[in-house]
Amino acid sequence: MTLKELMEQAHLDALGLLEGPEAAAFERAFMQAPPAVKAQLRAEQARWASSEALLPEVNPPASLRQRVLEAVRRAMVDSSSSADAEVIELRPSRRVHPVWRAASLGLLAACVLLAAGFFGVKSRYDDMSAAMAQDQLLERMLATMGASYRHDVLFDSTTRRVVFEPQGADASFKAEVAMFTNPRWSNPLLVCANLPLHEGSTYRLVLLDGANKVADELAEFGPSVGGQIVSQKLKTQLSAGMRLALVEAPAGAAAKAEHILMLAVI
Repeated sequence: MTLKELMEQAHLDALGLLEGPEAAAFERAFMQAPPAVKAQLRAEQARWASSEALLPEVNPPASLRQRVLEAVRRAMVDSSSSADAEVIELRPSRRVHPVWRAASLGLLAACVLLAAGFFGVKSRYDDMSAAMAQDQLLERMLATMGASYRHDVLFDSTTRRVVFEPQGADASFKAEVAMFTNPRWSNPLLVCANLPLHEGSTYRLVLLDGANKVADELAEFGPSVGGQIVSQKLKTQLSAGMRLALVEAPAGAAAKAEHILMLAVI
């Protein structure tokens, strides 16, 4: 059961609308959920359970039905006794009984409260989804590193991260690239995400010279679609001031500076 389905089932369960197999399925999914998700679900259920009734309880007086019937009967008698009334003109009433007016206002207020509650739940769900996506991305990134790299990236103050900046005006290019270096490492670590797949081409990490030309190719790798993380340990040591670029080139062909996608300075 997905997080969205769990959230929806939790709301129904709080309102007492789950029965039989649905209630059992929700309980099983709830017991298997992480502690953070369980806490969020219980908080949502408590919020719904503690709220006041959405619809007002309006009970019309017992005499209302009899008064309505009497008014209709008198109107029928009056209209039939009028001899010179050839055309009966039906006009809309300009007065509304207070009971119905109160019921309408109550229904409107309930709709407003329900809409506000829905948007509040959706906002919380979006926040939880974004947080879980970030956690999953971090887990995938750490899984691609070795134990020593993982420790140094997280806890070593001498580890340096350099983020590549996009070049050009292509707003559809959403790749993310970072270089990690540490004085104790013999191989810097390159981490990439969201590199789109283009048939017949690969991505290259290149070193640029003072004339902004490709001086050396440091690494070659493929795409990273669907949230996949690609990491690669470089065989070249990096020094301060080096200008690195991410370029795309046809498979088997040399990389060219004209195809720079992202740029970073060590």
